[in-house]
Amino acid sequence: MIDGQQIRIRLLRGAPKAWLCLEGTILTYCEKSWGRETTVDIPLELVTIVEKRQLKASRLIAALFSLLCGPCMTAAMVGIWYLINRSVSETALSFCLAIGALCGFILFVALLIRFFIRQTTISILVGPGPLAISFWMESGQRQALKDLVEEITDRRTLVEDTIPYPMRFALGDTVVQPWKRTVILTFLCSIPALITEIRWLLFACAIPVGFYAYSSLQALLQPSLYRRAVRRFLNKQWDQAGAVVKELVSKAPDFLPARLLHIEILMRLDDFAGATAVLADIQSNLNAETLQAIQQDIIYRTRMSKRKKTGPC
Repeated sequence: MIDGQQIRIRLLRGAPKAWLCLEGTILTYCEKSWGRETTVDIPLELVTIVEKRQLKASRLIAALFSLLCGPCMTAAMVGIWYLINRSVSETALSFCLAIGALCGFILFVALLIRFFIRQTTISILVGPGPLAISFWMESGQRQALKDLVEEITDRRTLVEDTIPYPMRFALGDTVVQPWKRTVILTFLCSIPALITEIRWLLFACAIPVGFYAYSSLQALLQPSLYRRAVRRFLNKQWDQAGAVVKELVSKAPDFLPARLLHIEILMRLDDFAGATAVLADIQSNLNAETLQAIQQDIIYRTRMSKRKKTGPC
């Protein structure tokens, strides 16, 4: 397999879109749902792979829905017969019913048999934390996933044999789109009113809308360049975000949020020396706990970046 190649996976449960990517001795897991996107870099020494065979519930659901196929097919044939002959005799109706029922039954049995055929699943367990990535071994991606699993196993052995200081935890980033989260929460808050038909319960929808309005008003108090840089950052437009935040820093060098955002952007651009230099400029404005957390983040991301490019370090 090609280093850095993204392989689409179908999770047993969770986000509708997910990918795996192996670079050096770091496995990157990405998942994307409607309201958020998560990326996790996982050192291979933390990975344990478990293979199982499980029943696929979606096949049972498809089999149950196929029971509607017979009536639908019967209705379609009767409609076509009527358009052609302008009438439907009892014989023709019986024939359509028999064909529809037979086709529906055959489809139901076929899908039910397919349900009882267990499908291979792969679980990637990440220790010592609770993270577990479980996905189906889809036929279209079977060979690519097999190659990925073999490569992970081989490189994990390499790490265990050669790396002097293993990493003890994975590093993840989650980007949330606030307006999408607000839409979801508003819909959830409206469910009690829809079920009970009590109109005043709709006032519950004002809670997430109010929080979103408050956060938006708070954001308006920030400089426009900072808001623009944050939008670019959330969209993973690192170069553009970096250019905007540099302009803001030149105009307002004492604006601390911009300097902190600059550090995050530089780390995404693999400019760790630049991130360290920016941190050195503002360290007198940070408390000891925050300073230590950022220093550790820079060190850890530096090791991640090197291992993606050159293997164990």
